[in-house]
Amino acid sequence: MNNEYLLDTAVLAYAIGGEHRYRAACQAVIGMAARSGVTFFASVEMVQELAFHRMRRVDRRQAVDEATVAGDICKLLAFDQIPGLTR
Repeated sequence: MNNEYLLDTAVLAYAIGGEHRYRAACQAVIGMAARSGVTFFASVEMVQELAFHRMRRVDRRQAVDEATVAGDICKLLAFDQIPGLTR
C-alpha cells in the first residue's frame, strides 16, 4: 500500500472548520498521518488557499496559525513539483 497522498484543501478546511457532515471523516484522514505513518504532500498554493478561506471565517492570526499547522503536517512542494503532474 502506498502511504503517500496529495492532500486537497477541502480535507483540511472541513477538518478545522465548523460543523459539517464531512468534518469527522476529514479529521480521521488527518489523524492517519500521526497514527500510521501516512505522508501527505501539498502544494504551497494549497496552504495559501487554506489561509485565504479561513480568513473569511476567523481572525487573521488564527487563519495564519491554522495554515502553518497545515503546512507542518505536509511535505510542501512547489505547484510544478506535485507527484503525477511533473513533466
